[in-house]
Amino acid sequence: MPRLPRPPGVAEAATVFDTTAAVWTPHRPKRAWEKLEGGRRFKLVSDYEPAGDQPQAIAELVEGLQRREQDQVLLGVTGSGKTFTMAKVIETVQRPALILAPNK
Repeated sequence: MPRLPRPPGVAEAATVFDTTAAVWTPHRPKRAWEKLEGGRRFKLVSDYEPAGDQPQAIAELVEGLQRREQDQVLLGVTGSGKTFTMAKVIETVQRPALILAPNK
C-alpha cells in the first residue's frame, strides 16, 4: 500500500510503546508498625465512659489495627458516640492519627 504524504508538522513517534509491559502497581513503602519514640501520649479527658456497644466496638477496632487491616468501618446513627469511640481507639493504640471533623 502506498504511503500517503504526511501533513506538515506531524512527526514520527520518538519511541515505540511496549504493549507487553507488566501492569503498573503503585509503590507501597514498608511501614514501621512499631511505636515511634519521643511522641506525646494521647489522653482522652471526658466525663463519659464507653457504654452499650462501644466497648465491643473499641475492642474490635483495636484488634483490627493490631492485625494491620487496611479498611475498617464504624457505623452508627447520629449521636451514637462514633467520635468518642474512635477517640478511645486512638487512646488505646497510641498511634499517630489524623482526625478530620467536618462541621457542614
